[in-house]
Amino acid sequence: MNAAEYAGKLAGALLRTMKETYFQRRQLLPPNKAQLITHTPNLSMGLTRLPTPGPILEELCARKPLPPLCPAQVYNRDLTAKIDALPFHANVKAGLHLMNDDWKRAHDLVEPLDPDQTANYWHAIVHRREGDFWNSKWWFRKIQHPLLKTVYGNDSNRGAQAFVDQVERGDSVTRLEEKQLNEMRLLMDYAFKEYAQ
Repeated sequence: MNAAEYAGKLAGALLRTMKETYFQRRQLLPPNKAQLITHTPNLSMGLTRLPTPGPILEELCARKPLPPLCPAQVYNRDLTAKIDALPFHANVKAGLHLMNDDWKRAHDLVEPLDPDQTANYWHAIVHRREGDFWNSKWWFRKIQHPLLKTVYGNDSNRGAQAFVDQVERGDSVTRLEEKQLNEMRLLMDYAFKEYAQ
């Protein structure tokens, strides 16, 4: 499977999860959340749905080449305002900004959320992508997030720090970029499930 097929498959899986999460929570929305609902009927089911970052996420997951380990500039500046306008928690927006290589904007969103573990995970990735490797490893030592084991194995904190060292050395860049994108997709999925209510 090539990188484009892999990106498409993961983006599709993430969008399905977002829809499932929405439909599971749809009946639990209090009246004050009603303004978040986009009244676009799903003709096959006759239901309405919450807005999703779907189109933005699809674009970011399908981009070529893969997101660089330490981006020098924002990937698509036109997406910045679109991401900011989404009615989602800062952790969801931070993930989208980070996938758009806008680590500065992502940092501004997650920094005030400490000790939220998802925000702290994003914070560690922000500093890794910024090139502030020592700071990234400090954040990875601090966090206890359930996805760390999925991404880095049983010794997750050391595995995360070792990954930062590999990024700093520039070992096997394509492999590292693929792992980084997978990590950001998994955390994006987790943040959406946790915070898109």
